[in-house]
Amino acid sequence: MTTDRRRKSAASASAENGDQAQPLVFEEALGQLDAAVAALEGGQLPLDEALAIYEQGVRMARRCNELLDAAQLRVQRLSQSEDGFTLEPFEPDGE
Repeated sequence: MTTDRRRKSAASASAENGDQAQPLVFEEALGQLDAAVAALEGGQLPLDEALAIYEQGVRMARRCNELLDAAQLRVQRLSQSEDGFTLEPFEPDGE
C-alpha cells in the first residue's frame, strides 16, 4: 500500500471512529491531523468522506491546541525565581 493510501485510510478510519474514550496524547493527535491534511490535499475524496476527514482534522487541531496550552501553563508554573517557584508568563525565544 502506498504512503498516500495509508494516510487516507488512517484519516478515514479516524474520521469514522469519532471521539475516542481515551484522550489522545499530543503526538497521536498531531499524527491524525497530519493524516487528515494529507488525505484532503490529495483532492481525490468524495465530498462526504472529505467533510468527515475535515471534521476529524478540526477536532485533532483543537486537541493539539489544548495540550499545547496545558504544557505552556506547566512551564509558567515551574518558572523559578529568587523567592521560589512563581507563575511567570511564558515567552518563547525571539519574541
